[in-house]
Amino acid sequence: MKILILIERFLVPCNHGGRIRSYNTFSRLAKLHEITILSYYDDTIDQPYVNAMRTICMRLELVPWREVRRFSPCFFYYLFLAFFLPVPFTVFKCASRAYQKAMHNLLDEEDYDLIICDFPWMGANLDMIADVPILLFEHNVEFHVWRLHAQRTSSLLRRLYFTREWKKMYKFEKRLWRRCAGIVAVSDQDGQRIRDEGITNVTVVPTGVDTEYYREIADGEENGAIMFLGSMDAIVNEDAVSWFVQDILPAVRARVPDAHFYIVGRDPTPGVQRLHAPTQGVIVTNTVNDVRPYLSRAQVFVVPMRVGGGTRIKIYEGMAAGKAVVSTSLGAEGLHLTSGRNVLFADTNCLFTNAVVNVLTDHNLRHVLAKEARNFVCEQFPWSKVSHIFEKACMQATKSCIDKRKGYATNNLCRQNITSCTK
Repeated sequence: MKILILIERFLVPCNHGGRIRSYNTFSRLAKLHEITILSYYDDTIDQPYVNAMRTICMRLELVPWREVRRFSPCFFYYLFLAFFLPVPFTVFKCASRAYQKAMHNLLDEEDYDLIICDFPWMGANLDMIADVPILLFEHNVEFHVWRLHAQRTSSLLRRLYFTREWKKMYKFEKRLWRRCAGIVAVSDQDGQRIRDEGITNVTVVPTGVDTEYYREIADGEENGAIMFLGSMDAIVNEDAVSWFVQDILPAVRARVPDAHFYIVGRDPTPGVQRLHAPTQGVIVTNTVNDVRPYLSRAQVFVVPMRVGGGTRIKIYEGMAAGKAVVSTSLGAEGLHLTSGRNVLFADTNCLFTNAVVNVLTDHNLRHVLAKEARNFVCEQFPWSKVSHIFEKACMQATKSCIDKRKGYATNNLCRQNITSCTK
């Protein structure tokens, strides 16, 4: 098949969950099909990665663009402007006439069998597409994530903003789902959320992990080392580490005095940076080139997520590295894990504290959890297996569109025959 993939930003470096999932899926798809990728391009950021992007597709087309830095004056201006628009901020900032023009030029030049829209906000550029089937890659059901933010925040201003955003995103996503030939969700829960809106053409494609990259690395363990891994510019991750540092870590350190917490991930927000306090056992690493040395140090890998959707690739990365994992049930949503066997679930301050302390102080428990975790992801979720399921979803979306066209043609022929018989 000839496939056109619409992405917002480069998929390399693979330094957050969405990029990791898309890179591993699309690079394997490109081995079997002719892939064109259309992406925004900020030369001040992306130039070093152009060659790497060209290796994962047959054709790479770039649309010049300048990223609006988070927390800059321009960022807040757009945020304010988008508040009064009918579409969410993330959709508003991805809509572009230049991008739409580049896409239509590609569609005029080539007969594509399928368009893959990576994340719903890229759907802002699809209004004029009518004759090519569209597959939407839903890494999260976005309106659900924003709704959880609105329910969680204690700030009245944030609650007002999040509530307005989730309602706008709900309307936008529902319209987009209805026009797509297929939708890929990454968890059973997200798949059901979409089906609850009357959408039936949903395929659940599980999350994968690079099991070779994250080989068992236990030699460098530090006593008391706890680790969180994630994109630290994401609101959901800031909420997670803030909760852990403020409500859980002090209780852990009261029982395990040498316990310390590594927050590892790119672009930490000012709120995350303020958590950095080595004397109190909190180390914020900022962006690192390789997370494996920090995984090597960790005795326990924590996922204290209280908000989110989709699936957390970070859990599978910790498991693939042979680490014992403690997570909230939401943090492991859609991953088919078994608490007490390959992970420990804990959803309250007390339970999470006890689980972390138990893993830090019980070598046998830590060893069993780590071994079962590694075996589970290696058997069930290598990227080769996951990408094959995604390819089937692509083929099904194309087939359903062809079948629909045949149905239209048959109906039109029947109408013509009926008309001729009644003359």
